[in-house]
Order: sequence, then structure tokens, then C-alpha cells
Amino acid sequence: MRARPFHVLIASFSLILCLLPSWTRAQNQLPIRHPNAAIRADGWRIPGRDTMSTIAKVENIKLNDVAVKGFLLTSSDEQEPIVTVELYSLDSNGNLKIRSELCGVRALSVYEVNEQRFAYIVGFVPIEIASNGVRISQGTAFTLYYYDEDGNGSFETRTGSGSLRLPEWATAKGRRGQ
Repeated sequence: MRARPFHVLIASFSLILCLLPSWTRAQNQLPIRHPNAAIRADGWRIPGRDTMSTIAKVENIKLNDVAVKGFLLTSSDEQEPIVTVELYSLDSNGNLKIRSELCGVRALSVYEVNEQRFAYIVGFVPIEIASNGVRISQGTAFTLYYYDEDGNGSFETRTGSGSLRLPEWATAKGRRGQ
């Protein structure tokens, strides 16, 4: 039996390394729809969902020719709910950095197609609690989008940029229901 040249083995190994990332993505049941998305297979807890339940406004909109109903929710409390939000970023070396930020929930909107929720949009403002209990805003307000990618009621995808979009299942459901 003749030994294979070393460069053939290196080329084979390189091919495997190139194909491995696409194979592992194919094994993931949740397609990544946004390059800055944070995926949590068991779903994200929606900050403020339990305390902001009063409907302040209802809007009917069209996305991809599908009728969508949106609800702006507010809290029955005088002050906005306080939550801790995990924030992710990459440093200059490409390393993942995770930090927690104490925030007030300024706005919470929920969107549905045929009475099935597909997205939450949550507006936050970083805060600090002074020693006397007063809340002090500590930065610029920001928004996070939470999506149910497969229609199972779990909001697996979170992104901090973009605009409201319809997951594929919601588009299909909306077109069937019209």
C-alpha cells in the first residue's frame, strides 16, 4: 500500500474544516435571520411581559401583505418595571463579551398574526438606583426585538437592530387566514 502525500491529507483536512460550520448550522433547527441575532434555543424571557399588561394602543398594519395586529402595553404601576438585561458584544479580538445592565422598561409592544404572537419589541433605558431609591437614567435608550421563529410560542431570537419582520411561519399563517 502506497502512503498518501502529506499535502493530500492537508487538503482533505482543510475541506472538512470548511464544511463543518455549514454542517453545524444545518443541524440547528432555528435559522439565523439576522447577522446580529442572539439565539437561545429554549427561548428568551421577555422583560416586562408579566408586569406590562394594560393595552394602551392597538394598531393594524400590513407586513409582506399580511394583516398584523400590534398592541402597545403599559404597566399599571406608576413606575416602569426594572429588569436586568444581558448585553452581548465582540471586543477588538473577536471575543464575546457579556455584561448585565440594569434597565427600566419604557415600552413593550407585541405583534400577532391571527391571534398568535410572533414578536415583542421592548424599549429600555439603562438606570441606576440612588441610595435614596431615586431612579437615574444612565445612558441612551435602546430597543430589543424578540421573535418566535417556528411558531411554538418560544421567542428564540433576539436582535438589537432592524425593524419588525415576519417569521416564515407567520407569513404562511397570515396568508392562509386571509
